[in-house]
Amino acid sequence: MDLFDGTCSNFFRDIQGKKCVLFGAHPYLVDDIFACLKNAVHFSYIVDNDSSKWGRIIQGRNVYSPDKLRQEEANTVVVLFGITTRMFDAERQLLSMGIKDYYFFVFFAEEFEKKGAIV
Repeated sequence: MDLFDGTCSNFFRDIQGKKCVLFGAHPYLVDDIFACLKNAVHFSYIVDNDSSKWGRIIQGRNVYSPDKLRQEEANTVVVLFGITTRMFDAERQLLSMGIKDYYFFVFFAEEFEKKGAIV
């Protein structure tokens, strides 16, 4: 699916003037999200619960603990999930931090293997 075919127009409208942070630092998934969004979204940084990824740079973005989100104003940060599993746990995590402005980009396991499908 091409994200510019009108199906994501609300998403692009809603992120205008907001800081975007990607939640999930799996390198292949991040590569796919960056490719699918065609550089239309600037991600300030990436957060991930896996501490072994903190301090790494993926697609030119630093990877931090999700705790970094606590330093942001919850109503101005849009968090895009780049995860295929545990997304509801991550959602509860964001809600517990007061972040309510987020979007799910879901890669199903079989599509993730093919790389590139967004639902």
